[in-house]
Amino acid sequence: MEEYGTDALRFTLSLGTAGQDLNLSTERLTSNKAFTNKLWNAGKFILQNLGSNGCALQDLLTYKFDTLDSLAKLPLPESWVVSKLHYLIDNVTFSYEKFFFGDAGREIYDFFWGDFADWYIESSKTRLYHSGCQSDASIAQAVLLYVLKTY
Repeated sequence: MEEYGTDALRFTLSLGTAGQDLNLSTERLTSNKAFTNKLWNAGKFILQNLGSNGCALQDLLTYKFDTLDSLAKLPLPESWVVSKLHYLIDNVTFSYEKFFFGDAGREIYDFFWGDFADWYIESSKTRLYHSGCQSDASIAQAVLLYVLKTY
């Protein structure tokens, strides 16, 4: 357990399907250790970039992304990732209600790794560092914080 960490072990166990044996392989543990590391690094990146453009944390928390109107006002990358997050929430809620915990875990994994970390965080760096527009950077920061907080 020391080699992979308790978080990786817990996540690996949560991906099992109820009533079926779980193949607890070192490959799965290694993969989920990488996932927990990516989760940590994404959180660290987001927290390090809050307020880097002079926008206070409280200002970032005032942004709301829970209506179609608010999503329509966002730039396309931000609107896309927030929409994907809301879709994820609906799917995970459905899976939990049906006790499909493995399905919920896999959907969470896929969203975080593929959509959020590999795609959105990388695309947000342009607006955070090179946009020259404080408004674009603030919106990107607010969306990063919203997804992390909601996730």
